[in-house]
Amino acid sequence: PFTAVKRLGVAYRTNYEFNKAIDQFEMYKKLYGEKFEKDEKKNEREDVQKELSICQNGIQLVSNPVKIKVAPVSLLVNSKYPEYAPVISADEKTLIFTSRRGAEGDKKDGLDYHYYEDIYMSEKNDEGEWLSPKKISDNVNSSGHEASIGLSVDGQQLLIYSSQEDPDGDIYLSTLNGDVWSTPTPFLEINSKSAETHACFNVDGTAVYFTSDREEGGYGGFDIYKIAKLPDGTWSQPINMGPSINTKYDETAPFIHPDGVTLYFSSNGHKTMGGYDIFKSVIDQETYSWTKPTNVGYPINTTGDDVFYVTSVDGNRAYYASEKADGKGEKDLYIITLVDKKKKKKALTVMTGVFNMGDEDEIPDDAQITVKDAETGEILGIYKPNTKTGKYLFILPPGKTYNVSYEVEGYLFKSENLIVPTSSSYSQINKEISLAPVKANESIVLNNVFFQYDSDKIIKESLPDLEKLAKLLKKKTKIVIEISGHTDSKGKDAYNMKLSQKRAKSVSKYLIKNGVAPSRVVAIGKGELKPIARNTNPDGSDNPEGRQLNRRIELKVLSDGGTNATVDKVAVPDELKKK
Repeated sequence: PFTAVKRLGVAYRTNYEFNKAIDQFEMYKKLYGEKFEKDEKKNEREDVQKELSICQNGIQLVSNPVKIKVAPVSLLVNSKYPEYAPVISADEKTLIFTSRRGAEGDKKDGLDYHYYEDIYMSEKNDEGEWLSPKKISDNVNSSGHEASIGLSVDGQQLLIYSSQEDPDGDIYLSTLNGDVWSTPTPFLEINSKSAETHACFNVDGTAVYFTSDREEGGYGGFDIYKIAKLPDGTWSQPINMGPSINTKYDETAPFIHPDGVTLYFSSNGHKTMGGYDIFKSVIDQETYSWTKPTNVGYPINTTGDDVFYVTSVDGNRAYYASEKADGKGEKDLYIITLVDKKKKKKALTVMTGVFNMGDEDEIPDDAQITVKDAETGEILGIYKPNTKTGKYLFILPPGKTYNVSYEVEGYLFKSENLIVPTSSSYSQINKEISLAPVKANESIVLNNVFFQYDSDKIIKESLPDLEKLAKLLKKKTKIVIEISGHTDSKGKDAYNMKLSQKRAKSVSKYLIKNGVAPSRVVAIGKGELKPIARNTNPDGSDNPEGRQLNRRIELKVLSDGGTNATVDKVAVPDELKKK
């Protein structure tokens, strides 16, 4: 009879009848009487007390619901079979998920007679509609179980759960090469003799958060751990996230938001309203400790298990799996849209676009985007464009000035400084990156070469670009370049010409000092003669943006060692001689 009372309490609680559930659990305690308080009943006592706490949490959460809209991700994506474990690219154009839909001839698991788990992928078209999903790759899916658990921000690396080698489960990694996913390889720095079930990358791929039930260093059950990439490119030893995140119960399914400070995860040990609930914790920037996790609220969380929760970059949408009465079949994929008008979007800048290599069919494997802290020179991330489509994506958190360079071996690099102030709002910037080959008559603007006001003194923020240029010239020993200085139209012509000449000379001196032969660098001032934008608008008003573009240093390849051009022919234009 005792057990029946307790089970009825659980049934009431599951059905959101929390007060009736509380009555049953209190009756359960009375039926036990004094024996309930004895040591041999400690586990039973803790279990019932936990159920009472769950009911109180449920009452509070249901009475203060979160304002959201919930809708199926797509009728094409969902099927009559279970779909779950969604992961989404940062631009929300690629959805990867796990399904047990199977196909004719596919094998079924003898334990539950469902098709084995496979990983599927759907792409969003230009109209914002999800296309019919397809199996991600025969390289990835096997005759057993595979589940999607984590996707890098740029959509190029996929973390996978598989029990192929270890019955308890391990984490594997697959990389997108063009449009082909590689055969998954074990993530050795994470895997152990215990079970590893979930994992996710941080925004720049320098850390991985994962779930494991290893006993050493754990707090009980499944805990969340972290590994970090060291300066030499290797991974650190796993670090437990600590008692702020982990409890003696289970914590699982971590998702670190691209802002780098917000961690979402599921737990049945914190203040849940039943089963696993989704929680959020934010790292304190001063103490580097994680805040006490907060429940993300009802109806996102339910009295059942709520796991596999990933959010959009702006924080206003989330993707998850749920079993609803009006679904197509068991678990379906849903999108949650937060409708709280007071909620602000995450202050992140999303950089997207494509590499354009002219006549080249594919992007070279060595193409990369390097993001540095402009103040310290620290490398904050290295990103790779897709070798087939040329698409790239990376995210810049607020509060820094970034030096971003786009590089491919054999091509002139491009770079820019991007300021993302602390007070910035969410934004998306799309750019096509066209790189010119290192050959005669090709030129680039050195966007990240700066001088003190009205001076030829180079400031330290220019060093990353100048170092790249010196490295290029020392590698391509036959090329001869022209460094030209340019100004806007403000000031006297003669003064502008003199200042631009002195600035070009400063760049030339830097290169020569760093090992480039003087005969390979021609420095020339062009003043205001070669504008690339309007200094004034058609109505005669000032055009500050145009003037800024005109104040620049350009690099031009005069000779690439062939017969295309010579220094003598192009070093000093006639109009400059007349000046």
